[in-house]
Amino acid sequence: MSGKPDKVSCGIYYRHIFIHHCKMMKADSLYHLFNRGNQRQPIFFQERNYYFFLEKIKKTFVNDIDLLAYCLMPNHFHLLAITSDAFDPSSFSSRLKTMLSSYTQALQKQQHFVGSLFQQNTKKKELPDFQDAFNCFQYIHQNPLKAKLVKQMEHWPHSSFKEYFNSKPKICNVSLGRKLLDLSPNPGEFYTQSINLIN
Repeated sequence: MSGKPDKVSCGIYYRHIFIHHCKMMKADSLYHLFNRGNQRQPIFFQERNYYFFLEKIKKTFVNDIDLLAYCLMPNHFHLLAITSDAFDPSSFSSRLKTMLSSYTQALQKQQHFVGSLFQQNTKKKELPDFQDAFNCFQYIHQNPLKAKLVKQMEHWPHSSFKEYFNSKPKICNVSLGRKLLDLSPNPGEFYTQSINLIN
């Protein structure tokens, strides 16, 4: 990433081109990945589905890619991740495909349906500079707030916000996220960094 400008948590950060294939992802780079339900249908039907999906994420984002933030919404998900210098795009592409396919099969059995659960391609957007990465991090955690699912970010149970706020990492590399995005380990200061809304 390029140098760190003054943090201004406002404005649209989507200034870069989305890619659809993992094989186009590069080593030592930050990415925003997201996908939604086919025809915007729900992808989580029961509370247990969120936790099941998180377990699959944990098995997918290993070795050559670190998960920095996530938010699971009723009909879509957002992930922020950084690839290592040993990143293998073919391996990650296979793991991601397996993750979504196996989750879909489980939900097909649970909900008694056939066909696609997710849209065809998980979108990935490289975040080459600090401001875009910082804004993306905040945008991900603010999703439930902007969707009016909760009144405070920490009340949404299916995001990584509390991993940073409470300093209790579960599946995210919190220490790396703090270092890369200049996030305060102090709960009050971190909350102040997080409250400005991203358009």
